[in-house]
Amino acid sequence: TEYTVWSLVLSLDRKVLYSGSSDSSIICWNLESFEIEKSVQQTGKVYALEIWGKNLFSAGNDRQIRMSNLDSFQCIKEFVAHK
Repeated sequence: TEYTVWSLVLSLDRKVLYSGSSDSSIICWNLESFEIEKSVQQTGKVYALEIWGKNLFSAGNDRQIRMSNLDSFQCIKEFVAHK
């Protein structure tokens, strides 16, 4: 099965690239080694990513916005979005 990458966001220090895709994953890519550092599975396709401070925001077709810690990928807050 092939999946589509829907969103990309670059870390503030430009060393890490985050990608969100139709397989419901967010992947953290190390741009110096070109290897995956970590990944997390969401409950729906990931359409949008944004970095603000030490947080990564994600949104997708599960109608939720998640705020996660950039270092641990731990979800800090879930916002129930559009119905």
